[in-house]
Amino acid sequence: MIDGMGNPNTCDEYKSALEKYIKYYNERRIKEKLGWLSPVAFRFNPAA
Repeated sequence: MIDGMGNPNTCDEYKSALEKYIKYYNERRIKEKLGWLSPVAFRFNPAA
């Protein structure tokens, strides 16, 4: 399963865990290729 998200028991729990992970992946996870910015920060960075 998704690290740190536990083991969902229902479809709703799985959907919620997946939505949280996607939000983390796009908004908080930093990437070296993007100048140590998250994908969202990189997209809105005028210097990029």
